Amino acid sequence: MTDKQQIIIKAAMDIISREGYSKCTIRNVASRVGVTEPAVYRHFKNKLELLIKMLEALQTAVLPAFSLPVEEGMDIEDCLCLFASKLFFTLTEHPEYRIFLFFEEAFHQEKDLKPTLLSLVERAQGKLTESLIQLQTREICRTDLPPESLALMLMGTLRLMVSKTHMGYPESWEKLRDQYVLLFTRMLQQQK
Repeated sequence: MTDKQQIIIKAAMDIISREGYSKCTIRNVASRVGVTEPAVYRHFKNKLELLIKMLEALQTAVLPAFSLPVEEGMDIEDCLCLFASKLFFTLTEHPEYRIFLFFEEAFHQEKDLKPTLLSLVERAQGKLTESLIQLQTREICRTDLPPESLALMLMGTLRLMVSKTHMGYPESWEKLRDQYVLLFTRMLQQQK
């Protein structure tokens, strides 16, 4: 991806996260970047291609944050704390990512984006599932529930937290992270 394409993608992300999907027109993106509409079309053949490339860039940037650290000597609380800290740091540093991670309904007007959105969610859940399998194998995570179900619970709670902050929920990311870690440490600990 060229530098100019990255600039255009960032502008489109910013428009969607601040003003909503309906404001993300090629005209508005071009204006935000300070170029003409034909200049945007030289880099992306249409709005759909721009949106797909934007979601692919997001996936590349955020997907690594969905792996639970699985290192020798760590317990479930250590894993969750590092995971939540990394993910919440990413969302704090890049607030524009929040709407794309858990607000796929913002894109319902674009039926052609559904496969890309589904891939983003499935890959994030897959990363969590892979990590949970490793933790279950090491017997530091409960094994009485399938890892896919546990990953779904982790993702669902994250979605709710991100949704609440996007709607103006007053809690800080640090407080939400701490609540998340406490909740899931208790839920995921291996039952003795």
